[in-house]
This record gives sequence, C-alpha cells and structure tokens, in this order.
Amino acid sequence: MDIYNSWDEYSYNHFLSEDNLVLERKLNDNCEQSGDLENFWSKHRFAKKYKDVDKNTKALNTLTTSKISILDSDFNNFAKKISENYLKNCALSLSIEKEKICYNFDLEKFLIKEKEKIQKIQYESIIKNFFPYKKVCFFIVHYIQYFKKEIGKNNFDRKKLNEIIDKIKVANNHLDEITSKFKSNLNWCKNHFYYSYQLPFEECIKTHDIGEQELNIFVPSTFSLPLNYLDLLKEVEAFESNYLSNTNDIDNFSNFSILFNRLDIKLTDQEKEIKEQSKKSIELLSVFTAILALIFGGVSTLTTNTTFEEKFLTFISLFIVLFSFITLIKTFISKKKNFIEVLVLFFIYIVCLILIIGVLSITIKQKLL
Repeated sequence: MDIYNSWDEYSYNHFLSEDNLVLERKLNDNCEQSGDLENFWSKHRFAKKYKDVDKNTKALNTLTTSKISILDSDFNNFAKKISENYLKNCALSLSIEKEKICYNFDLEKFLIKEKEKIQKIQYESIIKNFFPYKKVCFFIVHYIQYFKKEIGKNNFDRKKLNEIIDKIKVANNHLDEITSKFKSNLNWCKNHFYYSYQLPFEECIKTHDIGEQELNIFVPSTFSLPLNYLDLLKEVEAFESNYLSNTNDIDNFSNFSILFNRLDIKLTDQEKEIKEQSKKSIELLSVFTAILALIFGGVSTLTTNTTFEEKFLTFISLFIVLFSFITLIKTFISKKKNFIEVLVLFFIYIVCLILIIGVLSITIKQKLL
C-alpha cells in the first residue's frame, strides 16, 4: 500500500546513508526540513545523522524524547522508554568508537565506566538492550588485536613481552564476560519481540483513503525494520570463537616467553662460564710467566761471581716480586675490587717487598761480618 512507502523508504535508507553520498545528502536535507520538529521520527533521523554521518557526540547527547508531548498511555510510556534507550545507546556507541587504543590505555578503568553507563541506561528504561555490549565486545577485540600486532613487531624486551601477555589475558577474560552479557540480552530482546526504536501511538497511525472515506491504520513502528536475530547470534558465536582463539594464542605467547627466559638464562650462564675461563687462562699464563722468569733469573744468578748469600738474597727477592705480580693479576681480573683498591694493594706490596729485601740484606751482611 502507498501509505507505507515513506516508512519503507526510510527503513531502507537508514542502513545505507553513511555509505552512499546521495542518500547521505538526502538525510541531511530531510534533517534541515524537519528543523525543530518535535516528534519521535525526527529524533531518530537526527540520531542517524549525528552518529553515522557527522560523528558528533555532543549533538547526539542532546537528543531526547522527554520534551515531546504525547498521550499518557502504557503504549506511549513504553515507546518513550525504548526510544530513549535507543538514543542514549547511540551516544554510548559513538563515544566507544572514538576511544583511541594505545599501549598505556587503561582498559579496566574504561570498562568500569562503560558498564556503569550501560547499567544506568538499562535501569532507567527497563530495556535489556544487547547493542551496547556488542559495541564493547568489538572494542575489546580491537584492543587485543592491537597488542598482538605489538608482539609481531618483536622490538621489546622480556619484561615488556610479559606485560603484553598479561594485558591480552585480562582483555580476553573481559571479552568472555561481555560476550555472555551480549548473548543473554540478545535472548531477552528476542523473547520480548524487541524493536530498537518505537514510535508513539500518534505517529503509528497512517490515513488511507477509500473512496470518500478515510481509514486510519495503526501499525506500531512499521518504519523500524525487525532485527535479524540469526545474524546477531552468529556475531555472538564469532566473539566466542575469538575468545577461544585468543586463549590458544595466550598459551603460545606464554610458552614463547618461558622459552625466551630459559634461553636468556642459558646465554647468561654461558657468558659467565666464558668469563671464568678467561680469568683462569690469564691466571695460568701469569703463573707460567712467573715460573719461567724465576727459572731464568735463578740460572742467571747462579752463573754470576758472587757469594752464596748474595745469590740467595737475589733469588728470594725475585721470588717475592713474581709472587706479588701473580697476586696483583689475580686481584685485578677478579673485579671484586675497583682500580683504586688495586693500586693501594700494589703500593702495599711494594712497601712490603722493600722491607723484606731490606731485612734480608741486613741479616746477610751481619752474618758475613
């Protein structure tokens, strides 16, 4: 019937206007023609414009049906609750879309705030709308995808990897929770034959001319297309599958982190072992050098035309010098003491060496006398 053409056309254009420039222009023209017209239909039209075309959160928050004068009846009161629920959910949806995800984004704080908004809207309208939970699910999915891409960049340390895994794990738990609420509210809407927007009684009447008579036809919310619950249930299943997929990915990321930790520990142990081997090599080389020096020095001393006591004094002095040399090398490469402490010890060694040689010299000379 011709009387439904305007509703049919509006319903069709409602889902296409943000992707079609011609329909978008038509929507803008219709809003300009409506002006300040206070009825439910015009509010729905402006909600579409502000949310999907203009992306204007501030203007969207000003939309309300509370000032529209309608008959006081159960049907109209219910229509007002449904329509107010729709308008507020549009504003909530747009605010979620505008949230920017980054590494330091506080998901816990965001979800607490959004849950409070949803509960307030649903408490005031007594409508368990599934739509806001659907929007939050999409947001969490995008949040998890962001951090999966961060892992793919492979430009972070072990600590950051564990932080990202924890963020994904927390977000995935929230996805499971919100998906359950989405599914529960979707079933509620299906069981209550829910329409997303409800016109009041006055706007549900269309006049049809039959000859010279006018026939008023009442059809509730004919302009609002019924919800496709089969497609919506498929979206729920997609979120549930996403949750399971994320759970498997988290396990894989955790295994990778454990492997990364073990490899890091193994490399650290190998580095320590190499350092210890280097220290031992230097110590052995210094001991070997000292022994050779002692041997050649002893041979050289024995071939000289000096007394036995002088040869013994020279040999003892050489032994003390080489022993001090080995001790200094061991102290220096151990890195247990800093460079200044090593210099102090070296000075002490020199002083002790001089004292020992001096005492030995004096003792030998006294015996010779």
